[in-house]
Amino acid sequence: MGHGTRQRRKRGAEVAKSSRANTNDSDDSRRNLCLILSALVVVIGVGVALAFATLSYNEQHAPEETAPPTGDSDAIPDLLSSDQQSDVDKKSVDVVEADEWDWEVKRPSKALLSPEWMESLISSLEIDGKEEGVGEKVKPIDRDGTIREARRNVKEKKWMEAKRLYRHVLHYNPWDNQAMKELHYIYYQEYPEGPNGQTTFNFTKHLFKSVKQRLKQKSFDLDGRPVTIRQLHPSIFAFHNFLSDEECDYLIQLHNDSLHNASLSPLMCFQHEDFMAKELIRSNLIKGTYCLRQPLSVKVAPHLTWSYSTSHYRGEDAVVDRIERRIEELGLRHRHARDLQLLSYEEGVSYNDHTDCFYKNKVTDQDKAATFLAYLQDENLEGGETAFPRLGISIKPKRGMAVIFYNFNGQTCNLDMMHRSTAVKKGKKLIAQKWYSYPDAPFYNERPYPARVHGRLPYQPVVSCDYILAGGESSCRWYEHWPFAHTKE
Repeated sequence: MGHGTRQRRKRGAEVAKSSRANTNDSDDSRRNLCLILSALVVVIGVGVALAFATLSYNEQHAPEETAPPTGDSDAIPDLLSSDQQSDVDKKSVDVVEADEWDWEVKRPSKALLSPEWMESLISSLEIDGKEEGVGEKVKPIDRDGTIREARRNVKEKKWMEAKRLYRHVLHYNPWDNQAMKELHYIYYQEYPEGPNGQTTFNFTKHLFKSVKQRLKQKSFDLDGRPVTIRQLHPSIFAFHNFLSDEECDYLIQLHNDSLHNASLSPLMCFQHEDFMAKELIRSNLIKGTYCLRQPLSVKVAPHLTWSYSTSHYRGEDAVVDRIERRIEELGLRHRHARDLQLLSYEEGVSYNDHTDCFYKNKVTDQDKAATFLAYLQDENLEGGETAFPRLGISIKPKRGMAVIFYNFNGQTCNLDMMHRSTAVKKGKKLIAQKWYSYPDAPFYNERPYPARVHGRLPYQPVVSCDYILAGGESSCRWYEHWPFAHTKE
């Protein structure tokens, strides 16, 4: 065998060996690739399964986060099918005939205080343009000692007591800038997002989804209490046995205890000059307001009647906080809540037709998108129904029963939800009321500090005669705090 032949065979053997080695490497690579692909398939499968499980859980448990509604995206859903309409609880409502109204907002057909009567009254007072008697009625307080005590509470992060002390100083001098500045410091600690609400949560869909689930159950346990739900209208729901007798009694006592300054003659205020003989009282309003000055308020008060409202805010009372948490289980989240108002109506007192939302506002404005009511008293009570005249529905007060109604339809205030509190014929009507806005707004459940208004005594209550729909007479309500609607600015 020649040398050339041996060399060729040697190179062929090396090539074959190299080829076998490459083949083995290729097989190993293919096996590794298969293992990697298999692992990826497993990971992706597990991820998809987890995603579907999470989505399913969120749909059942988590509220929907969406952009603000547009158009009719939040129109009220009809939760009753046509064959279920007859199941609406007629036993808990009295059907009344709906009144005919012109649904434009009008000025009152007559002044609440007639020009002739006002002219005689003002002439008899001989008012000289000064706030007579106000300064003499204000007793001095230990301002510096109160501020020091408030600062000790701030240092210990006892925010509630510190805020009460700062507000106490501001009741006597609303222009105390140091007290106001230190009070605002607490607000910034408690509300770092600021006072303005955010509209990222679809309030409407969450509420109706929650109510729809309750309607399927008809009767359910809520905070250890058996509660029965009835739908009176696509946007009105009644919850029987929502409050216990003990809770009703507690709230009544809380309301009565909060009327401690009711003996102090109130400032008489009006949300619009058209309620008064404005040509005669123009010089007799507190500057910058629609409120009558002290001497005139004292003379006018005996000629009007009103209901009483006391306000109770989150964190001030354990029972009030517990009831707010219970309301949240019905679909109204606490971050959207305002204060709990406790209202009382004496015999002969009513509140005329109105909507809780303002007709020019959109649902995403800081307006009252939903209303919660609970009746605290029905013994020896005649009258005092909550009536919806356009819907032909009148709800008779029943102790412990709660009602939720939604005030918008799509983007606009729903005038069909206009309602009234009919006159109490016998006894005394007592209710709890709470409003909820579409944007979350926890700052609205914070007790307000006194308004900067001249001529108001410390802790002096205000009677507000409201500007309501469709003209007619005004309705007046007593408040322990200053309604900012009466400040002209």
